[in-house]
Amino acid sequence: MSEDLLQRVCRVVAETLNLPPAQVNGQTSPGNPEQWDSFAQLSIVLGLEQEFGVSLSPEQVEAMTSVDAIVRELS
Repeated sequence: MSEDLLQRVCRVVAETLNLPPAQVNGQTSPGNPEQWDSFAQLSIVLGLEQEFGVSLSPEQVEAMTSVDAIVRELS
């Protein structure tokens, strides 16, 4: 897993959830923190698509169950 990719994903998640970057890691997932709800999930997806210049399929979005899972989908 690319450390740079992990850091970029963590930054997008932290910015979207309005959290300090230090509070986001590979195990961060929907509901943990509580700010990561279904609306935040959509905002995270949009942020990731913009950051990485990709279009994520519904199947990829469904598989994004944690920051580590997001990194796997983007790898």
